[in-house]
Amino acid sequence: MKIHIAMLSFLFLVKPIGAECLVDYSIMYVLAKNERHTSKDIGYPYLISFNNKEDALKAKNALKLNWLDNRTVDCKSLENCQSNLSSINSMQITNLDLGGYQINQNSFNYSDKTEYFNLKKSYENACNIVYAHYLETDEWSWKTIARYHSKTPKLNKPYAMNLEKKYANLIQTQIEGK
Repeated sequence: MKIHIAMLSFLFLVKPIGAECLVDYSIMYVLAKNERHTSKDIGYPYLISFNNKEDALKAKNALKLNWLDNRTVDCKSLENCQSNLSSINSMQITNLDLGGYQINQNSFNYSDKTEYFNLKKSYENACNIVYAHYLETDEWSWKTIARYHSKTPKLNKPYAMNLEKKYANLIQTQIEGK
């Protein structure tokens, strides 16, 4: 197994929350930081983000939603998220990133839709997704972790670089005690 020096924390610093997560907490934190909306705190769970501009425009014209920008809705509560998601899905729109970890509904269509908008469940599901990518590749690397976002090289590489930069900043901040 190929292990990158920057990834050694995966092997020695596992810090589970709730259900057992086999991915280092700092990686999960960086992932949540990367997936958050810039106007919201890290882990804010009440988000629905459209991955297709035409779908967002279709929903914008048909539904009264609380838009943060051209692609993201703040549903403000679990109940509103369930209702908004149901309305959006009824329009045959499913290519959505949901919750604090922005889990893609097409890729991971949970029968219990509350799982997307509950931070603890979203964390557990995101952890399982990242760990499954590790099991597929048998390698802890930024490229493997970035598969959370995309396996497509042109999308994976910049996402991996962004995660690595945020992780380095997090570690530096911890070392400096800030």
